[in-house]
Amino acid sequence: MLLASDSIAEKPTASIPSACGGWAETAAAYRFLAQDELDWRDILAPHCQS
Repeated sequence: MLLASDSIAEKPTASIPSACGGWAETAAAYRFLAQDELDWRDILAPHCQS
């Protein structure tokens, strides 16, 4: 089973709904991105560390 993040990584130029492929995955992606404490640097940090 692919996670929403895996689906988005496979289709980086697609819209979130198109990349996620289903309502549950799309809703989860939007909930994740809507977090007030989340910053784009938090998302990029693991990539930079590796």
